[in-house]
Amino acid sequence: MSLPRPRCTRHPLLRLTTASLAAGTALLVAAGPANAAPAVPGAPSAATTTSSASALTAPTFPDAPDNLVARRAGNTVVVTFQAPAVDGGAVVRRYRVTPVVDGVWRTDLTRTTTALTASFTGLTGWVWFVATAENAVGSSQESLDSNTLEIGLGTPAAVGVPTVSLAGSSATNASMTVRWSAPDDGGSPITGYDLQVIENGNLVQTVPVSGRTTAFVLRKLTPGARYEFAVSARNARGAGDPSGLSTPAYLAFPASAPSRVRAEYFGPGTATLVTWLPPASDGGTPVTGYRITPYLAGKALTALTQTVDASQLECDFADLAAGQAYTFGVQALNSAGAGAIAFSPAVRIVDVPAQVALPKVRIDGSAATGASVAVSWPAPTTGGSPITGYRVTPTVDGVQGAPVFVRLTSWVARNVPVGAQFSVDVAAVNAIGTGPASDATADALVAYRPGAPKPAVTAYAGSGTTVDVNWVLGDDGGSPLTGHLVTAYLAGRAVATQTASDTDETVSFSGLTAGKTYTFGVRAQNALGDGAEALTRPLAVVDVPQTVTTLSAVVGGTAARPVVTLTWKAPGTGAAPITGYDVTTYVNGVQDRTDSVRSTSLVVRAPQLGDSYEFEVTANNSAGAGFSSPLSTPVTVAFAAAPVTNASAVSVAGVATVSWRDSTLFTGVPDTAVIVTPYLEGRAQPALVQQIAPGVETVDFSTLVRGKSYTFGVRAVNTVGQAPEVRTAAVVVR
Repeated sequence: MSLPRPRCTRHPLLRLTTASLAAGTALLVAAGPANAAPAVPGAPSAATTTSSASALTAPTFPDAPDNLVARRAGNTVVVTFQAPAVDGGAVVRRYRVTPVVDGVWRTDLTRTTTALTASFTGLTGWVWFVATAENAVGSSQESLDSNTLEIGLGTPAAVGVPTVSLAGSSATNASMTVRWSAPDDGGSPITGYDLQVIENGNLVQTVPVSGRTTAFVLRKLTPGARYEFAVSARNARGAGDPSGLSTPAYLAFPASAPSRVRAEYFGPGTATLVTWLPPASDGGTPVTGYRITPYLAGKALTALTQTVDASQLECDFADLAAGQAYTFGVQALNSAGAGAIAFSPAVRIVDVPAQVALPKVRIDGSAATGASVAVSWPAPTTGGSPITGYRVTPTVDGVQGAPVFVRLTSWVARNVPVGAQFSVDVAAVNAIGTGPASDATADALVAYRPGAPKPAVTAYAGSGTTVDVNWVLGDDGGSPLTGHLVTAYLAGRAVATQTASDTDETVSFSGLTAGKTYTFGVRAQNALGDGAEALTRPLAVVDVPQTVTTLSAVVGGTAARPVVTLTWKAPGTGAAPITGYDVTTYVNGVQDRTDSVRSTSLVVRAPQLGDSYEFEVTANNSAGAGFSSPLSTPVTVAFAAAPVTNASAVSVAGVATVSWRDSTLFTGVPDTAVIVTPYLEGRAQPALVQQIAPGVETVDFSTLVRGKSYTFGVRAVNTVGQAPEVRTAAVVVR
């Protein structure tokens, strides 16, 4: 029954608070007798008398803490709360938390804390808590009450479902250990537990257990029985609810080993039969089946393990490895697991040899000496009886031949037709019989690499660096030719290859290096690979000369006896001495003539003045003519202008007149101007020089200094150059 809960009352203290004032606000407080009479209407009151009032801005008491919550943690009560919303203008320094037990304030148990939590132990009854906050001014009012806890007034909670473990090796020394976890004590220490023992669904006893332990060991149990357990806790208030039932546990052990285990082998292709008798002891619970495992060299072959039910006392095994000795282990099974194992005596498995692995086939001999086929294979497992020989059956072009018996693991078939398809299968034989034949090998073509082509013949193709290689088809080795591989060798090193079809008998190599000696090898090819190589005799490669590229044409002599001289550098010879050059002359862009010379120059005599000459040169050697050079730079047969004649000067009225006669000699190009230069006392006067158009033979100078003596130089000019200057006699300007 819950006790009536009194509410806490507030202390009747008059407190002044500034919590509702803004910081720095002045508060007027009037002092007067506590029993002063009410103010007379219209008379001044104490609150308005400034002489008896003073201004305050000081902090005040904090508000009370908020949201007190009490929680149990074992035998400890933890109280948590929140800081007050208003601290009164000063920092809260501590809190005081007081328990109220059955309506009585227990100030002797008050806790002072700076945290927002406080812990209590040893409380009993109906308990709640109040708290105050304290700052530099003083303590707040008490908080609202926390929630109420009932401490030490109830029975323990229900125990969790217990666990059970079985110990011992037989029903006579067996025990069961029951374990559980202590529940909540209901506020009063647990003084003990009641352990209910349920056997085969019936409660057979309740065992009191000390409250200081949470486990109990039971002995003298009934073999084969099913046990379940429930636990309840007790304290000073009474017993709690019992736990749920534990998982059923059985007082049972594995059975003893079966007896008279035997294994019997009935010959090749049949099974091995294993038999036994039931165990002497079933371990306290019925045998449900048997587990039979073969062992080879002491190792359990668990992949072959078989399980049969309790009514079956035999089992057979097929496909065991021939030639091996096996033992068999048998175990009885019950609800407690697998019992002791009993072994049969060893039994040996004997059979025909195993299948021979796929034989290997190798073509030997040659097309010339006769074909043979070598066959080999690995020895298979014997089947437990030594192999006495092998049966070899050949097949040629689909026709099976007579079997051949050999003692070794190899055999050679001789005089096999070249080009035939050959296959074979092999079977091993022992005292038991003939084992299964191997798979037949894939058809193998009895063929060889091609023979070498007939001796190769080389022919010079005429372009200087191209060689034709020729041959005659050879033996195909029993397999059709697929092509030819032709290789060029320089100093014994392969430098180029060409491929040709199976029917080709010639191939060309171009771009070879002139002056080098090559040999050429030819191999025929078929499906088996490249045949032997046939080599040519060495062949020296000769090329035509290289192109002349450094032509230079120069005009020489005089206008009366002109010549044109052409020179060039000798080009690369093409590995054969240059025998001469062909020089083609072009006059004014039209081919004029071709001259053959042995040197690297050509002189054209008496060319026509004013004509343009170009040349191209081709070098020759024993291999033929090289490529023509590019045309030389054009040159025109022309010379500088000829000097004028009859140059003279006269002066009339301050003007000097110079006159002359143009030369009648043609130099290849027309004159472009006549330059007349005045000289004062032998010094040229550049500022007074005059340039006269061709055909004009007189010029006046009107800016000369009077009284001075002048001479005049007259010089003809053309596109090739200037003629020598012709001087007049001196004349004094009047």
